[in-house]
Amino acid sequence: MKTLVILNHPLTAEQTTELGGTIVNLTPAQKALWANIPAIGDAQAVRDHLAEIIMEIQQVNQVVCQGESTAFAQIVRICDAWDIPVLVACSMRESVETVQSDGSTVKTNVFRHVQFRRV
Repeated sequence: MKTLVILNHPLTAEQTTELGGTIVNLTPAQKALWANIPAIGDAQAVRDHLAEIIMEIQQVNQVVCQGESTAFAQIVRICDAWDIPVLVACSMRESVETVQSDGSTVKTNVFRHVQFRRV
């Protein structure tokens, strides 16, 4: 199984193990495209912006994707048309509130991977 990872952060070791197979990460240039989705323009403009990433999808068996809503929707539409599954990472949030000596509260959130879910 060959998986293209379209995320703004690296997979954890646990996620990599769960996916198995070959992991294809975006190149630095592709990561920059994904991290800088234009706020101006329509969905087609976003799709055009992602052309280089879209070409990579044809080379894999599945895609892990999360990010800006319009960009995510475009990736899902393309993958659906090519019958390529899209997975999203699901996590549990563990929150801890710690009262400080000055009476203020510091809240820490830890996100733990639970599973990948097919869209």
